[in-house]
Order: sequence, then C-alpha cells, then structure tokens
Amino acid sequence: MSPRNALWAALWTVLAASVAGDVTLDLGDTSHSGVWVVRSGDGRTKATAAVPGGVYSDLLHAGVLNQSLYYRFNDVEYRWVAESDWTFSRHFTADAELLDCARVELVCDGIDTVSNVSINGRLVGTTDNQFVRYVFDVKAALQEGDNEISVSVRSPTEYAAERFADQAASYVVPPECVPPVQNGFCHANHIRKMQASFSWDWGPAFPSAGVWRPLRLVGMQAVALRDVMVRAQPVTAGSVTDTWRVQPSLLLSVAVPASVSYTAAVPGVDARVSGSFNVEPTSAEVVLEPLVTRALTLDDLWWPNGPIGRPTLQTLTLCLNVTAPVSQTLPCRNVTFGLREVVLVQDPVDDADPDKGLTFYFRVNGVDVFAKGSNWIPADVLTERVTPAYLRSLLTSARDANMNMLRVWGGGIYEDDTFYALADELGLMVWQDVMFACSMYPADAAFLSSVRAEVYTQLWRLQHHPSIVLWAGNNENEQALHQNWYGTAGDFERYKADYVTLYVDTVRDELIRVLGDHDSFVTSSPSNGRRSDEQGYVSDNPGSSLYGDVHVYEYARDMWDERIFPVPRFASEYGLQSWPSVLSLQEVSEPADLAYHSDWAGHRQHHAMGNAELLAEIGQHFALPQDVDGAGGFRDIVYLSQVNQALAIRSETEHYRRGRSELAADGRGRTMGAMFWQLNDIWQAPTWAAIEYGGRWRALQYAARRFFAPLLASVYVTGRGDSREVVVYAVSDLPEDIADVSVRVSVHRWDRFDEPQTSLVANVTVSAAAAQRVWSAPLADLLPDTGLQLLRAALVDRSTGAELAQPSELYVEPFQNVRLSVANVRVAAVSVAALDNRLSTDRLLVTVAADAPAPFVWLETPLAGRFSDNGFTQLEAEVQVEFLADEPTDAATLFKSLTVRSLQDAYQQ
Repeated sequence: MSPRNALWAALWTVLAASVAGDVTLDLGDTSHSGVWVVRSGDGRTKATAAVPGGVYSDLLHAGVLNQSLYYRFNDVEYRWVAESDWTFSRHFTADAELLDCARVELVCDGIDTVSNVSINGRLVGTTDNQFVRYVFDVKAALQEGDNEISVSVRSPTEYAAERFADQAASYVVPPECVPPVQNGFCHANHIRKMQASFSWDWGPAFPSAGVWRPLRLVGMQAVALRDVMVRAQPVTAGSVTDTWRVQPSLLLSVAVPASVSYTAAVPGVDARVSGSFNVEPTSAEVVLEPLVTRALTLDDLWWPNGPIGRPTLQTLTLCLNVTAPVSQTLPCRNVTFGLREVVLVQDPVDDADPDKGLTFYFRVNGVDVFAKGSNWIPADVLTERVTPAYLRSLLTSARDANMNMLRVWGGGIYEDDTFYALADELGLMVWQDVMFACSMYPADAAFLSSVRAEVYTQLWRLQHHPSIVLWAGNNENEQALHQNWYGTAGDFERYKADYVTLYVDTVRDELIRVLGDHDSFVTSSPSNGRRSDEQGYVSDNPGSSLYGDVHVYEYARDMWDERIFPVPRFASEYGLQSWPSVLSLQEVSEPADLAYHSDWAGHRQHHAMGNAELLAEIGQHFALPQDVDGAGGFRDIVYLSQVNQALAIRSETEHYRRGRSELAADGRGRTMGAMFWQLNDIWQAPTWAAIEYGGRWRALQYAARRFFAPLLASVYVTGRGDSREVVVYAVSDLPEDIADVSVRVSVHRWDRFDEPQTSLVANVTVSAAAAQRVWSAPLADLLPDTGLQLLRAALVDRSTGAELAQPSELYVEPFQNVRLSVANVRVAAVSVAALDNRLSTDRLLVTVAADAPAPFVWLETPLAGRFSDNGFTQLEAEVQVEFLADEPTDAATLFKSLTVRSLQDAYQQ
C-alpha cells in the first residue's frame, strides 16, 4: 500500500470510529435491567435464559437437564423439550431518548422458529421461519420506564405435525418421517427450520426453540442502515488487473421521507465517491454511485487458497448523513469484500459433438480452478454453542489440508457471519446451498412467501463475502424426485410443478431480483446444471457424468478400487463412514457401551445397517479383530475404520484429480472438483466426518492434506490378474510448469528395514494445472512377492534429488495377505521444537521409534492440538513429527499423554 493510501486508510478508520449513532438497545444485554426467563407452556418448568441462545442450553445451564446433551441416550430422553411450547420474556427500560424517535423497530435477526412476539402484552409480530430477519414497528407498544417483551415459541415438532396434517388434506408432501434408525422427529420439511435438528443419518434430534440470533430495538429519527451489498466486477470481463467497478447498495429502514448524503471509500485501492439520494418510508433499497479502481495488481485480488495468489481483502467504508428533515449522522459501516471475478463455466466439452456434454468448473480471476474440499454441516446441533474460536479451528483445519472450497450443505443453517468472514480470510470458496434437503416441500402461498423472505434476508446479509461463489437451490431433491425416493412417481407432475415453483419461480427468481445474476445459481445438487434447466429443471438423469455435479456412494463395493468410480465433471459429495476416537466416545458413554454390538453403539449409528457395512468394508482389506465387543477389539475396529476411511477416500479423490485433463471418447472426464462428505461432526458417533466433534482430526483429515497437495504423485493399479499395471500420474495445481523432474519409484520390504529398490525416470516436465500420466510398468516386474513389499512413488528435483511432494504409497494386496514383523512402535522422546532460532512453546517435536516397518502409525493424545502428520507408514527406525498445541503445554506433559499404535498392534489381539 502506498503512503497516500495508508493515510486514507487511517483517516477513514478514525472517521468510522468517531461518528454519532442511532439509539439502539441490545435486548440480549441484561447488564442494565432485567434478565431473560424461559417458561414451558404448562408453567411447570422455568429457567434463566440467554439471548441469543436456545431452550436446551438454558435448561442445561439451569440443571433441569442434568446430563450433557450428547450423553448416551439423551437424544431420546430429552424429547419432551422439543414437544413443549416455550415463552422467553424479560423486562427492560425504555428511556425518553428512544421513545422520542420517529420510529422504533424491533429487529429480530433470528427467532427459532414459530412465535408470537409481544411487548407489554401487545402482539407486535409473528414469525414462522428460523432464517428470516423480522423487523417490527413497535413504538406504539412501548412505554417510558419499565417494559416487558415476550417471545412465545410453538413446539417445532407439534407445529410441523399440524402443518403436515393441513397439507395432507389436499395431498401428502413426503417424506412423512425419517427412518426409525435415526431416532428422530417427523415432518421437518413442513417447518422452515434447521432440517437436521429433527435428526439425520449422522446427527441427533434436538429441535430447539428460542431467540437464536441478536434481538434489539433500533430507534431512528429518519433513517437506519440495515445491510450493505458490494458488487465488484472488472469493467471488461476477464481483465482482472484493469479497471474495476465497485458498486455499493444499501438496505435502509426509513421513518420519514429523507434526504441523505454519503461518502464511500476503498482505501486499499485508492477509490472513493460521494453523492446523495432521497428515500421514502418504510424500507428502501438504494444503489449508490460506483467506485472505480485502476492500475491493480494480482496481489490486490482475492484468490482461493492455493499456489495462485493470496485471499486479499478490501474494506469499503460507508458514511451516511441525513440532511433533511433532520440532521443526523449515522454510524459509519465497514464492509469487507474482495475483488474477484468468479464464473461457473458450463461450455461444450467438444464443439463438434454436443452429446459429450458440458463442462462444470469455476474460473476465478481468469484462472480455471480445481475445487478441492469437503462438505460442511452444522458444527453443533445447538448453534449457540459454536464459538468463533471453534469455527476458526475447523476452517483453519480445512485450509491447512490444502482445501479451497467448502459446500455449506442444505439441511443445516446459513452460517454465522463469523464463518463467512473466516472463509474470506482463509481463501475458502463457499458453495452455499439454500436450506432444503432430501425432501419434497410445500408450495402453498404462505410457505413460498416465507421462503422468499428467507432468501432475501440471506442474500442481503451474505452477498459481500467474496468466498461465496455459488448458490444451489437444494440438496438432492432433483435426484429424489426423479428417482422416486419418497413415492412421488404416482403424481410426478404435481410434485415437479411444486419443485419448479419453489426453487425456480421463488428461490432463483428472488436471487436474480436481488443480485441481478442467474449464473451463480444451480437449482439442485447434484444436478446437470444448465442441462437440467433445459430439461424443465428435473433432468432425465440428474447423476450424469457428462453434466453438472454428482454425489457418489458405494458402500457395497471395494472403495479402494478406483475402477468403480465414475469420471464426472465435478464430484460434490462422496464418502465412507468411520468411528471417532475412543477418546471422543468416552466423553458421552459408559465403559460397557464401548462394544461394537452394544445397545449404545447401535443407537449411535444412524445410518441403516451402518455398523455391518463398516465391518464388511474393513474386512475387504484387513483382518478383523476376533472380539469386536471386547475393550481391545473395539479400539482396534475404531482404528481400522479410520484407516479404511482415509484410504478409500484417498483412492476416490486421487481418481477425480487424475481426471482433470482427460476426455474419453464417450465424453467422460475433465473432472474439476472433488469435495468429500463430510468435513466436520455434529456429535460423537460413527459418521462420514474427517474432523471429530470438538476438533480432533481423524485419519481422513491427515490423508486429505496429502491427497489435496498442490503437487501430487498419484500411483494406482489398473487392469486385472497377470495384466495388472502400475501407473503414476503427476497432478499439479501449480500455475507454472516444472521442468527436470524425475519420477522415483521405490519398492520397500514390509518385514524389515532395508534399502529400497529404486528406479528413476528422468526428463519429465510436470505441466501446470494439469494431470498427466508420467510412468507405468507391469506390476509383476515391480512386486514379484507382494506379500512382502510396498511401492512408493515420488516426484523429485532431478538436479538435487529433493522430493517435490510427499510420496504416494501403493498397497496392492489386502493386508490380510501381508506378512508384517513385530514393530514395537513407541514414542522415544518429546522435545521443544525450534522455530526461527527460538524455542516454540506451542510446537513440540515427537520422535517415534520402531523395530520394523509399520503401516499406519497413529499418535493420539487428549491434549488439544494436532500433529504435522499422522496415520503414516514408518519405514525408518526413527521419524519425527510435530505436535501443534492449541493450548500451552510442555514436553513432559505431552510425552506422558501420548499413545501410539500401528497396524501390527491391531493384529495382535
């Protein structure tokens, strides 16, 4: 930044901090008068409440619920909470300054969900959608001095059941209930609330009630600023370092006709503008004059995480002054945004043959980006328990695993502002679903009106975040309708008409109206994208590999075998379960529960036949413990489930990454996205997650850092029987070619430490942003005795011999057939790591020793933090990894807490 720009930045910061503000009373702040109280509808239960918050948290804090929410069978034991009505109330003081305002609004950023809102016994508004910001004019209900506000919330389960019954009088909108294995509630699709709070196949049923986002009174003499939208586009499409046009828009509350002047500036790129406008009551959208930037560099732009550039953010500072009918200076607003051009490219893959389909990938600032990442579910079933620190931990974990995209899945919530701010900062693109998932939904006028208000609220709240690159209308509902998941085939045209009315005529229509952009929207995920639109929004094959995105699940087949997977344009969901660590399970169980066939283990598994599927999947590659119900056997199956999950998802992900540069004769290929299901967990249970509830990394997350690396040597076996061939691909996300690269293929013994047999292929140029086959050989020539040998492939600098990327390992035979020696893996030492010539108190060096090669060495500690690597194959007598502590600790404490195991330990039971 130039000195002149730095001066402007300082000036605007001072200006933003020094202006006068509206009269605002935060009703969540109980320091000035009154406390929130929650009472059950029958009056028998009462507790102090928190706003923002929810009834489950309130009852837990009050001791009414006397055990932790996720403990054992409490998702069933605490069902009565969701089946009750609740009233939240408090007293507050309204002073003369507030009452003298021309208009006083009650701004409800989020009420969960169906409620009547009253002040001093007078009804001021109603709500029916968790995702809508409601604004009520309440001046007439206020009185000077003491006031009482109450929010009376209906039981979400009872309300949903009533809505279902009303709808069913005409026709049933399915599904009626979740599968019994989920221990959930019915009719979630009839209430605009977090769908997963009624349960899911990876989560419990705790449909909460309360004021879940801030609640405040805002008094104004003329105008109050609600939201700021910032559209930033290059004046000439594709010319990202030329002139950009930054277009602010305002959403205002207006008490009286008013004249307003404004100044707006983006100091980071030396752009500013001023002007004025007139507004009329009661709500107004105002488009300001654009700011124009010039002479930008690539460093001024926002880039996704990766080797191309940094996620540079800009700040728009906006100051408003009311000039008539009164003189009023509003608080300046700082809005963070990014200069980035994102295009979802859906072009013919072959102009000469339209039957080969369309591409589906993201072009950011003129660069085609392979999307690498995962799917995000709510971090807790109670949103009030998710702290900014926990969000930072989870999103930083995604960034550190070389991810550049997360899909916010449509059965959860539109996340807190902190989530998107962190995604902006970390360079994580966000594929944002609208909150509909795995159901048909009503299409009556009241429901559609509520949904339109929901979309309007969220677009205005979130648009300025550069991380959000795509909106999708729903999760899997096009596929569910076409494939008759819920018995809709008998009246298909009716359900299709409802589908189009909801997602196209309402959701998409509102998005285009607010954003002026239809290219950043797909109707469903998965879908065929533009092809689905052309076929009336319900494609004849929503899972086609030639269009759009796909969801892939193959529980009954060998998921280490890349041949079973499609070669799609974009894989936005695929996954396999594992159990979380015993450390996590112990937080919510009793010792007797930790047996694979215990009632609790069955209760915790919400995926039908999931525990049996897991044993079958693991058994394809590993010897199962003889007694999975014993303490040792259960620990072994937890460990093996995580190893199996990591290697299966690695196999599938590398398969998709290898497909980015190839196009088969039938049109398959040009894969440009791989986002596995799922990143995070909502509770301690067998799920598809890579990160456990609380933040502990599973083996999959460590594997993801390797298989999502910007430069990857991907090795696999193709063919069958005696004709099997070992193939190595070089996969690069780097923006430039790398010349003089050698492919190093090493063959190692499993039974003892030995010098590997090594072959080198020289003079390979690794192409930028491409996947290329760089080496192959018959398997029989490399591994004549597969029971004793392991193959590793690496890309190395030809001149120095240094590895350019972590080697990739090939496990040809199931591990039942591999002859392993006793490894005696152990932690030999823990020391403080040196960082930049100083000792680092949060980085400890762990030395792991072994007597023989050890597959899948796994380090574990109850201390908060993670390792630089884990789940690795140890081929040397000693290796060192770092432990990155989240909280201060010391070497002795870590050493004492550590346990370590390898595959040999699981086989010794």
